[in-house]
Amino acid sequence: MRRAVAIVLAVMLAAGAGALIGAKRLDEIAAARPALAVRSGAETYFIPSAYVRSGGLNVQLMRLAGCWDARDGAYFAAMASAADCGSRGIELALPSSLFGGEAMDMFRKPQLEARFWPAYWVPPQDIRDLLEAIEGRGDWTGRQVVLRADWNLWRVESPASPWVFLLSREPNPGDPRELTFLYAGRCYRPERIGDAGMTCRFVLRVGARAAIEFSLGADEVMSFPSLRDALLARVAEWRKAPVVSGSFGPSA
Repeated sequence: MRRAVAIVLAVMLAAGAGALIGAKRLDEIAAARPALAVRSGAETYFIPSAYVRSGGLNVQLMRLAGCWDARDGAYFAAMASAADCGSRGIELALPSSLFGGEAMDMFRKPQLEARFWPAYWVPPQDIRDLLEAIEGRGDWTGRQVVLRADWNLWRVESPASPWVFLLSREPNPGDPRELTFLYAGRCYRPERIGDAGMTCRFVLRVGARAAIEFSLGADEVMSFPSLRDALLARVAEWRKAPVVSGSFGPSA
């Protein structure tokens, strides 16, 4: 109940503050910066603004609360207390030209839609389903944990289930806390035997807390190894602050 009240209050504050300051002015401030500074624990990622999808009421709320860009402070103190800065994800549209030749040859779309999480939390239902899989209950009787070497991921699968869980290493002992740390996504394979038609949602850990989440269709899944390597290389570049002159907007 308190959470719902806080959300309603935040929306009202955002609407009022947006009318006062002007959504256009907030967009101008964001557009003037070459990169969005995103804090993730002790790390800061400078994501090129051209890749960030930055529209909508939720984004304006985050800007007004001072938690959209790590260089900004809140426009109004009440906004910072009402907004939930820790749970935000940032929508990205990454042009395929970022990934280099091999990845571009296999991933044919003009861009990869992804979400950057400063602090990634596995959906509770996924952990419950994964724990059932590890324990071999229900459709997971006789389940196997198999290394897929080209993906550098472990697959948890069973012939009776169309779902395949992905882990960053083999689980031991496989309790909820460990599984939360190892979780790397899940796949759906309609044939259940073999990977024909399989689609996947990947969670690529890129820092102590940060992750990039993205999905690949049946004709794109094979591009994952090259995309993973390219994404890790790009994120490494985002940890270097861009050299700019001048300042924009409010500063913390």
